[in-house]
Amino acid sequence: SIEEVALGIGTDPRIGMGSLRPGPGWGGSCFPKDVKALIHMAHEQDMDLPIIEAAHHSNITMREHVVKRLEKALDGLSGKTIGVLGIAFKNNTDDIRESPAIDIMKHLVFRGAMVKAFDPIAARGEDEHNQVFARAISPEVAAQDVDALIIATEWEEFKQLSQEAYAPCQVYFDGQNAIQEQNAAARQQLCDELQHYLDNLPEMVNWQGHVAILKQAREDWQKHHPVEAKKHKQLQSRFNNIIKALENKLHAEYDLQESHKKALIAEVTQLLEHENVFDACQKAKELQNTWKTLGFCGHQKEHALWQQFKEQCDALFAKREAHKEAQKAQEQMNIQLAEHMLDELDKQLNSPQATPNAHKIQPLITDFSKLFLPKEVNQALRKRFNVLVQQWQTYSDSQIIRQKQAQLKQIETAWDLCVAAEKSKLSGQAVSLSLALTWQGLVIPQPFKNVLQKRWQSISSLKKITAEEQQTRQQNALDMCLLLELLLDIDSPSEVKTARTAKKMALFEQQAYPKTEADTLSLISQQLQALLLTWGLNEEFSQQIKQRLHAILQSPTLTKLV
Repeated sequence: SIEEVALGIGTDPRIGMGSLRPGPGWGGSCFPKDVKALIHMAHEQDMDLPIIEAAHHSNITMREHVVKRLEKALDGLSGKTIGVLGIAFKNNTDDIRESPAIDIMKHLVFRGAMVKAFDPIAARGEDEHNQVFARAISPEVAAQDVDALIIATEWEEFKQLSQEAYAPCQVYFDGQNAIQEQNAAARQQLCDELQHYLDNLPEMVNWQGHVAILKQAREDWQKHHPVEAKKHKQLQSRFNNIIKALENKLHAEYDLQESHKKALIAEVTQLLEHENVFDACQKAKELQNTWKTLGFCGHQKEHALWQQFKEQCDALFAKREAHKEAQKAQEQMNIQLAEHMLDELDKQLNSPQATPNAHKIQPLITDFSKLFLPKEVNQALRKRFNVLVQQWQTYSDSQIIRQKQAQLKQIETAWDLCVAAEKSKLSGQAVSLSLALTWQGLVIPQPFKNVLQKRWQSISSLKKITAEEQQTRQQNALDMCLLLELLLDIDSPSEVKTARTAKKMALFEQQAYPKTEADTLSLISQQLQALLLTWGLNEEFSQQIKQRLHAILQSPTLTKLV
């Protein structure tokens, strides 16, 4: 356990036991600050301190780890009331700077919990953390009517409270031991009842009831769980032996029924040689009725024997089915029609002289699907049909993708026209007629049409912006490009790889990364529309953004948005 590890380390007199008790991490005004400073100074010298950095990271995440364990135990924290004993970063002080207790309470409140906290001397006055928790006047009040209680600071007076709180757990364990004893007694009684049933089996057994008893016995055995390990082993051995003996009785009955059914199969097989097929069929029906009176002989054998019996009976009945000839003729016609349809469908899809035509192909697909085909050719013809349908679907999908890609290309053209028109306006020149006519000819897909139309219409009222505003817009444009590249999983310029990694980590830490495809597409649409509205970039920067926008618009994911 962690206490044993601490004891082993603490025996070293250079370390001692003073600060080796487990808890939610260290705090205070000195140690956290010194650790951060040491890491910072190492980084300034291009040095890594992995052990210290790991210790610092572990200390920070330990607070949230406490909350996550509690959240799992309570099946969520929203609407729960949590008591916290201790606000100071350690006992015997009123200092709450960098206190783990404060961070834990913030995490609790963020997840929707209400917090009541008590500390003997810390945080008596009003401070910035009052809004995080309700202050209790005593540890009893902090622990009253709560769903869980956290001891965040190791005050001496809290130790007695924790021992008192453990008392119900001891009651629980005692209860579990009593349950195990009850289960053992129930299993013992079950074994006794089964043994009595085995010893007193009548000559005429209700075998259906016998099977039900075996099934119920196994279910009852599982209900009486858990049982103390040693008793469980003894009882399980006895139970298995009794069940095995009962199953042997059942299998002997199965063997008897199997012999009766094999005799019926031999008799119906002889009827295949009977001179009068009608008399033979009548006798086969009588044998079928006899079969129904026989008992069960096990799932596997029952199925196999019935199949043999049925096959012999079907062979007799098949002689009376004259309509099969007509049916075969119809099936042959269907085969020829199906092959003709498949040839025509193949011609429509693969002829180099013609483009696939939906008005011709779709009726062929619909009509073929309605055909009834004989089993012996159905699989091969359906396989060929499915290949052609998949080919048609692939061709249709590729046409749709080409159309969408062409629409996305219009967005890039619209961007170029807006940039050129804005440049003319800001230089004091009128937007040229050729730009306006080109704009009128664009077919921009939604949802981006309205955004670009808004930008185009606002060109007439553009005014120059300050260098500071321009710098802000350029940085925003870079951030939007980076987020879009991250969401679309496409490459970013090599010089921003570090920024991309940082952006991704920030999204995960803030729990802002989209969790579903719908959320991802919504965020992509939002960011792309915002980027398309961005103007006022200098020429060199605008060209850089255009190159990245071109790569973004090439992403296959964007076709889902138009």
